[in-house]
Amino acid sequence: MTGIADTAAILEAARVLKREGNLPGAADLLGKALPQDPGNADIALALADVLVALERQPAALGIVDLLLQHRPDHLLAMVAKARLLLLIGYNAEAADLARHCSQVQPERADIWALLAAAAHADGRIDEARLAAKQALHRDPGNAAALGTLGHLAAERGDAAKARDFYRKALALKPKDARLHYMLGLANLLLGDLPEGWAGYAWRHQVKPPFTAHFGCGLPDWPGIPLLPGQRLLVWGEQGLGDEILFASLLPELLKRQRDALLYCEPRLVPLFARSFPDIEVVGRHDGFDPAAHGLTHQVSSADLGGLFRARITDFPWHDGYLRADPARVAHYRAKYEAMLPPAMRETGFILGIAWRSGNPALGHYKSGGLADFAPLLERSDCLCVTLQYGDTAAERAVMARPPYHDVEVDPLVAPDEQAAQIAALDGIVSTSNSAVHLAGALGKPGWVLLPAARGTQWYWGSQGDATPWYPSLRLLRAAVGEGPAAQLDRRLREIGTPPG
Repeated sequence: MTGIADTAAILEAARVLKREGNLPGAADLLGKALPQDPGNADIALALADVLVALERQPAALGIVDLLLQHRPDHLLAMVAKARLLLLIGYNAEAADLARHCSQVQPERADIWALLAAAAHADGRIDEARLAAKQALHRDPGNAAALGTLGHLAAERGDAAKARDFYRKALALKPKDARLHYMLGLANLLLGDLPEGWAGYAWRHQVKPPFTAHFGCGLPDWPGIPLLPGQRLLVWGEQGLGDEILFASLLPELLKRQRDALLYCEPRLVPLFARSFPDIEVVGRHDGFDPAAHGLTHQVSSADLGGLFRARITDFPWHDGYLRADPARVAHYRAKYEAMLPPAMRETGFILGIAWRSGNPALGHYKSGGLADFAPLLERSDCLCVTLQYGDTAAERAVMARPPYHDVEVDPLVAPDEQAAQIAALDGIVSTSNSAVHLAGALGKPGWVLLPAARGTQWYWGSQGDATPWYPSLRLLRAAVGEGPAAQLDRRLREIGTPPG
C-alpha cells in the first residue's frame, strides 16, 4: 500500500508534470502508482482529472468506478463520477448520483451546483432551478450555479437576464470558456455584436470541444492581406445551415484576401463553387494536405463575423448570394407549374414547407409537425412541396391534402439539388432549419416560424420580424403557448396571402 509520504510525492510530481504541460507523463506516473494501491482516492482522482484534461473521459470514468469498487461510500469519488457522467452525456445518471450526494452532504454548494447542471442537461428544469438556488444559498459566489441560471434564463427567452447571470459567473471564473461562449450567444441575440463576437470566439476553447476544428494546425489569419506566396484556408463548421449563413461573409473576405481556399462540407461544394467562382472550393476529406495547396494561415468562416459584422450597418442588403443551377431551376419550375390547375397558374402559390430540425440540442424545441401546416395545405390557391429532410411518409399518409413529395430531391444527400428546387418556388414557410438558410441565401421570400423561447438561434435576434443575414425572410415569433399552426393562421389573417 502506498504510504502518505509516497502519495504526497507522487501527487507533487504529477502536479509538476501538469504544470509543464506534460499531461501524458502525469497520466503515466499516476497510472503506474494506482495498481499498487487501487483504493488510494487521492491518486485515483488525480489520475481521472488528468485523463479528463487529455479528453479521455471514458477512461477517467473507469478509474473512478474502480475506486468506488474499493470504497463505495467515498463521497468525492461519487461526485467525480457524477461529473464524468455529465461530461459524456449520461445526464439522468449524473443527476441521480448528484442528488444522492446532495442528500449525504447537503451543506456543500458544489454538489448542489452539479445537480443543477445535470438536472438541466436532463431537461428537469424546475429541479435545476431549485438546485442552483440551493447552491447559491450556501455559496453566493458559486459560478457554476450562476451559469446554470443563465442557461435557464436564455432558454425561456430572457437573453438580458441570461447575460446578467453569465457576467456574474465570469467575474468569479474569468477563464471559463463555456461561460464566455454562452455570454457571446446572449450578446449576439441581443444585438450587441462586438461583445457577442468576442464571446463567440471562445467556442474553440470549450472542453469537450463544441465543434470540430479544421484549421489543420496553421497559424491564425491576422485579418490583413497576407504576403505574396502566402495563402488562406477558410473552413466551415457546425452544420449546413451555419456554413451557408457564414458564406455570406466570403465576398468581403475576398476583397481583403484574394488568395484563399474554402474547405467545406463536401455536399456544399457544387453550390459554393458556382456561387463563389473567385475562391477554390474543396470538400473536407481525410488526408487533406494544406501544404499541397500552398496554405499558410487559417480562419473559420464563423470567425469572419467579428471582422466584417461589428454593427448592424455592416450587413449589406442582398437579393441572394448563392446561385442555383439554372437548368435544374427551370426543370423544377416547369414541373410544379404543370401540377397547378390551369386557373391557378397566374395567381396561385408554389410553396416549400419544412417543419422539423435535426439539431441535436435544440431541434425538439424549434420543430413542429406537418399537421401544423394545415392553414397552408388546405388553401386552394397553394401547391405545397415538402422540403423536409428525413422520412416523412407516415406524416404525409395521414394528411387529407398532403404536400407534394418530390423523389428527385434528397436534401440530406444533395443540398445543391434542393437549392435548385427552392429557387424554383415562389417562397417557403418553415421552422428554423437548413431549408430557410438556403432560401434566405438564394434571396427567396419566406417565413421562419420561431418558438416563443427555447430554440431560437442567436442569428434570428431577440425581437423584430427581420434579420440582417437574410433580407428576403420574415420572422414569425410565437407568443407564449402558441404553436406553428396558430402562428401561421395569425400571419395569414394579418396579410391574407402566403410569401411569394
